[in-house]
Amino acid sequence: NAISKPVYDQRSGELREPELVVPTGLVIAHGLHTLASPALIDLFDLTLYLEPDEQLRHAWQTQRDVAQQRATARQLEAQHSQHERDAVRFIRPQRTSADMVVHFFWDEAVSKAAGAAFGVRLVQRHRATRLDLTEALGAFQQQPATVRQQFGVQDDDGNQADMIELDASLTSADAAALEAYIWREMPELPPLPPKQIGQVHVGRELRRSPTLALVQLLVAHQLVQAGKA
Repeated sequence: NAISKPVYDQRSGELREPELVVPTGLVIAHGLHTLASPALIDLFDLTLYLEPDEQLRHAWQTQRDVAQQRATARQLEAQHSQHERDAVRFIRPQRTSADMVVHFFWDEAVSKAAGAAFGVRLVQRHRATRLDLTEALGAFQQQPATVRQQFGVQDDDGNQADMIELDASLTSADAAALEAYIWREMPELPPLPPKQIGQVHVGRELRRSPTLALVQLLVAHQLVQAGKA
């Protein structure tokens, strides 16, 4: 059914006029407390928890809020300790309920050379479908491997999970080969042009992150599989 959804204004901290949301074949719910309610979790076909390294998260938040004039860098620094206490109490406990945990980590050495590069560790558990990348990884040009996968490991929350790790130094050629492989595993979807995925803002510049593009495709694959269940 169509609903009238309240809209929260990040700048003022107040609710604006509600907007009409009509039903489609796909509903995406996102926010800090999306997985806080067990009753809500059961309604989702696929749930994700995004977990950047603290240094990376703080840098992204500062860049966003300063650019959008929500706060100054000094104000954000003053709020940091309070936000951290709230995160420990309310946000991080939600991680154990997610089907997938996406952990972004900072690679300072690569970032200095390539600019804002980050690696990703993707944990797939609960209802997530196993996608074996062994065939695609066998054709990789780069050694040591910049993409690794493990099956049936125990994650930080004590869950059995599959894990895929993407290094920040992943080359564009290897990333493109892996993207093509994942697209072939999703014949239901027409492949998008590379420039439409993996886009990330670096200051005012829009760049393409190979690791982010791969995460988006891996999530899309899981969503396609969940839709078949």
